[in-house]
Amino acid sequence: MISFKTSYLSYFTYRVKALKSKLYHCDAVWRCCIYLKWSDHSKQLRLAIHHHSSTLYRCSAEDSKLKLLYVFILSFAFSIAPTQAKESYAIPEFSQTSATEWFNSKPLNKKDLLGKVTLIDFWTFDCWNCYRSFPWLHGVEKTYRDKGFQIIGIHSPEFEYEKVHSNIKAKIKKFKITNAVMVDNDMSFWRAMNNRYWPSYYLVDKKGQVRANFVGETHKKSSQANKIESLIEKLLAE
Repeated sequence: MISFKTSYLSYFTYRVKALKSKLYHCDAVWRCCIYLKWSDHSKQLRLAIHHHSSTLYRCSAEDSKLKLLYVFILSFAFSIAPTQAKESYAIPEFSQTSATEWFNSKPLNKKDLLGKVTLIDFWTFDCWNCYRSFPWLHGVEKTYRDKGFQIIGIHSPEFEYEKVHSNIKAKIKKFKITNAVMVDNDMSFWRAMNNRYWPSYYLVDKKGQVRANFVGETHKKSSQANKIESLIEKLLAE
């Protein structure tokens, strides 16, 4: 286990008690991670705290919030999803077959992945880490789509209002998403993939095998973007 130095712990306690909004609670954790030099974990921790902030906000006492934040730090710091699958595995069948549960496409099945390299993007429209990654995703799609690459979005909601089809449709238009999007309101595909985070990216090869999983907000020319794009090129060449 990692031991917190007193100075860092004091800084973290001050930040959490001083800042009121859930975004700032998220920021407090992220800054603490940077101070602790958890460079590999800070983004995932920030993402995790953001998506559990509703739980934190239901706590009435500041001490309860602080205790929960410590629990999240310790649990997520040592349970970050791997960026590369140890062994490839067959992607499960898409769980939605009705045309009403798909945007920008007819209902797809896993046979539609054969012969192409596919990036599966788990997102939900009120996740800021998700929509801040869309500019990079749009660029990746533009770069590789004529080479046998496609993106399929899986909209797996966290909140009830994110399940409303008209809201999803409006956000798809706002974020200029043109790739296929499956509405995963019952989280069935999320569970089938054993997914845990928003956003998560799964790279699937031309044979329908999941070859890698990446987690977290991603921007053009970042280290994670470079890794993903390098692997896309490798899979396209196979």
